[in-house]
Amino acid sequence: FNTEVTPVVNQILIDHNGFAGSVAVNNENTIFAATFTGTLYSLELNGNILWQVETGNEFFGDLLIDSQDRIVAITLDGEVYWYTQQGELLQTMTPENKMQVLSSAIIDKNDDIYLTSMRGGYGHVLAVSSEGEEKWFEQMGSVKYYHPPAFSSNETYIFFDDEIYDAETGEEFVYEVSFDISTFVGGQDGKDYAIAGDTIAVMQIQPSGISVAESGIVTSMLTRARGNVFVHPLEDGSIRL
Repeated sequence: FNTEVTPVVNQILIDHNGFAGSVAVNNENTIFAATFTGTLYSLELNGNILWQVETGNEFFGDLLIDSQDRIVAITLDGEVYWYTQQGELLQTMTPENKMQVLSSAIIDKNDDIYLTSMRGGYGHVLAVSSEGEEKWFEQMGSVKYYHPPAFSSNETYIFFDDEIYDAETGEEFVYEVSFDISTFVGGQDGKDYAIAGDTIAVMQIQPSGISVAESGIVTSMLTRARGNVFVHPLEDGSIRL
């Protein structure tokens, strides 16, 4: 039984201006890509370009597709653009505060968007509604947010490493625990996890505070990639994502 897999890489599109982030792919396997200099592409898996639009924007970070099938693109200065999948501009949002975006944005089940930025030497997070309105803009506790934020399992809270913020209001969630947490992450199993050194704990996050529901010790490797945390295995033999 041969378990080896030989990857096949097809170079389907070259743009020497460089791509702003990861592509987005819809349910029909149509690919959407954006460049740093503002070109928006739509293409088939074989590389056939369906359309391209010169927007004049400085895109930054991954493209998103929301539940309304709109393509969402972010610029380096925090502007948000919504396009149809045929490349037609639907709406835009220009933030009230000048900023420099630090990471790709994330999107919740209501199509609201959250992105991290730098302003005045401090890290900030900007929340934008699906209607293109600025929900809130809050200063973070540090300037270390060069990776996307993460949602709690029910999307009530947003995690920035060891910090927690209310997704609706932007208010910081203040908590006290007896150990040093490096990262919070929302699991696909409906649980929220805190990672502290080689310990991963299942947390209960409530308005009154947070508490440890259960914990396990990581016995081998912990990997963080694009907002996901892979833990394998725990003492009980389980593998959690």
